Amino acid sequence: MELKINLPDEFAGLIAKSLAKQLEKQHQQTPATSDTWLNKGEASKYLKVSRVFLDDLIKSQSLPCKKIGARSYRFKKADLDAWLHEQQ
Repeated sequence: MELKINLPDEFAGLIAKSLAKQLEKQHQQTPATSDTWLNKGEASKYLKVSRVFLDDLIKSQSLPCKKIGARSYRFKKADLDAWLHEQQ
């Protein structure tokens, strides 16, 4: 079944602008991809563990991460997903 509606150009333009705004909002709220790198705070929230427990995992070298400088670490989301899968 096909439905055709004839709208004045003014209304069609308003609808197009509104749709474009909604699509842009949705694009901005898209969840992080697997290529995303997280800092310690973001990683602890993502894994739903405390920062202390995350530090213990880093020290035991059981959690994949990259050391940046003297005290900073970054975690690739895809690596965290794989690690979580291994823990099951």
